[in-house]
Amino acid sequence: YGDNPEGYKPDMCPTVNAFSSIDRYGCPDSDLDGYSNPDENWTVENGADALPNNPTQWLDGDGDGYGDAADGERPDACPWEFGTSTKAVETDSNASSGYTALPRFGCLDEDGDGWADRTESPLMEIDPNEHFDGDGDGVGSNSDYDDTRGFIKTEQDHCLNNKNDTS
Repeated sequence: YGDNPEGYKPDMCPTVNAFSSIDRYGCPDSDLDGYSNPDENWTVENGADALPNNPTQWLDGDGDGYGDAADGERPDACPWEFGTSTKAVETDSNASSGYTALPRFGCLDEDGDGWADRTESPLMEIDPNEHFDGDGDGVGSNSDYDDTRGFIKTEQDHCLNNKNDTS
């Protein structure tokens, strides 16, 4: 890149040997994705790489640390909102738990359990110890004695409804 600031593809960082080529020419680009690293004179707001150590991501519109490129590593599933989720619940009748965990980065997770709130069973999004309620009784599967029958929530419920069970 040329050192003439008015020339073709001017080197915006002439004092360093570097290779950015998309947002500005000739500046440090740690992950070699073409976008320059942010510095005191060139910020993410100017077009610098929001994720300078991830070559598959450069933009993070909501600032949550997950990139907006859907085909990149750890893509933000909710780029319109700041979020900390890393996984999602998908109902799966073939799974022994009744659900499958899928990666889902960057969505709202109010209780901090890692599960995207939008995918958790109702009321589970506010309980950091729960994320799925297989029988819909309002008690999460981690606490529910029998998560396949809504009327069995505790061991006592089980005993009251199974009088012949001597276990």
